[in-house]
Amino acid sequence: MFDSIIKDGLTNLFREILGKFRRLCVYGLNKFSPIKYVNIGGGPWFAGFFWCNLEACVSPVNPCPFIISSDCVFPFPDNSVDTVYNSHNLEHLNQLVADRVLTEAHRILKPGGHLVLKLPDFDRVLESWKGGDDGYIAKWSFSPGERTWKNRKVSDSLDTRIAMIFCGFWNDAYGDQFLRKFPDNPSAYFGPPVVSAEILNRLKTYDSPHLISQELRSYVVENELSYTFCHQNAWSRDEFRDLLVEKNFQVISMNAKHVIKECVYVPGIREMEDISMYILSEKLE
Repeated sequence: MFDSIIKDGLTNLFREILGKFRRLCVYGLNKFSPIKYVNIGGGPWFAGFFWCNLEACVSPVNPCPFIISSDCVFPFPDNSVDTVYNSHNLEHLNQLVADRVLTEAHRILKPGGHLVLKLPDFDRVLESWKGGDDGYIAKWSFSPGERTWKNRKVSDSLDTRIAMIFCGFWNDAYGDQFLRKFPDNPSAYFGPPVVSAEILNRLKTYDSPHLISQELRSYVVENELSYTFCHQNAWSRDEFRDLLVEKNFQVISMNAKHVIKECVYVPGIREMEDISMYILSEKLE
């Protein structure tokens, strides 16, 4: 058994090294290739042929970080790319920044170009909350932050787990969610807004994921001394469709299987499929 564990560990390490080497090769080749596709916030190790990744974290395949902000300008001319892709990123942004991402995506896309989006399926999350169904929520990972919930006397329940999907944050004592340096600090916290059961019960009656996330966000801003948001935004399918129409996009499909079929050229399009809402839209003039 011990030999098997060592073998599996070495196999996984080899795969990780091989994967990073492949990405380095793709990154090098892309320097001599036209950029047709743009990924926004794809993580430090995203790489694909003809792709550019606008990502804040530095890595060998992302030596020039890009900060997404409410006044950022994507480094591409108007009407110049075929596809803009955003996967599980918009829910981490406040509304002003999310609006800017959609505006800039529209600007750089060619007429008829595609905006491909993948977000948490907040309709399904809210449905699970209202129905008291923890089967779907069990697919989500809350580790290692959930170990810090006891520091703020937050119970581990369906209500608090769902609240964290709508809005979660970590404090300075926790460090950085992505570095995960200080999960055992007794003052550390990474979890849902610290609110009463009465507030959660009231929010559960809402039909708007966006309103739920914004109310929870306001509790954090008004009551926490230090906070960095993980999720801080949410939309139902109808809410996001309205937002895209406002930004001059036309929704082609919100059917996950159809979107995946149409977007097989997008690296990682199937990742987190079971918890995701897929949207394929087209730039209008």
